[in-house]
Amino acid sequence: MAASGYVLAGFETIACVLDNFIENRRGKWNNNFTREQISNFLSSTTSGFLHSFGQDFSGKKKFNKYKQKETDIYKFCRDIRLFDNCTFIADSGGFQISVGKMTKTESELLFKLYYEWIEEGKPYREFLIPAEIVNRYGPPKIFETDQEDGD
Repeated sequence: MAASGYVLAGFETIACVLDNFIENRRGKWNNNFTREQISNFLSSTTSGFLHSFGQDFSGKKKFNKYKQKETDIYKFCRDIRLFDNCTFIADSGGFQISVGKMTKTESELLFKLYYEWIEEGKPYREFLIPAEIVNRYGPPKIFETDQEDGD
């Protein structure tokens, strides 16, 4: 993965477009680049590829298969071998909420489904904190309760 700082939004769109051309379903693009060459180019020029979990959420009548649909998008994008060694980033759909595309009820349901989808199968949550922030406060300490700190 490149440290370029560039994140490309809509990775499923670029995946479909490139796959169509490579498979010669849309124009004459065959014999120009291999999947491996495209994958190497993408992984060496971008820091990640963004997909909004909530982009297709508003106005739906049934949500029981939404998490599986999102999983299928990620699986398709990995299976076509254009994004080997690339980082996929999923956001919660906050943009759609911020521009008023979803009702309050849809927003609450979307967040519930998103966090279930992200944490599926895990009995705990993971997060990263940059070392320069953690190290500002001295060596780490483990407390059994929040009352032990003494502050």
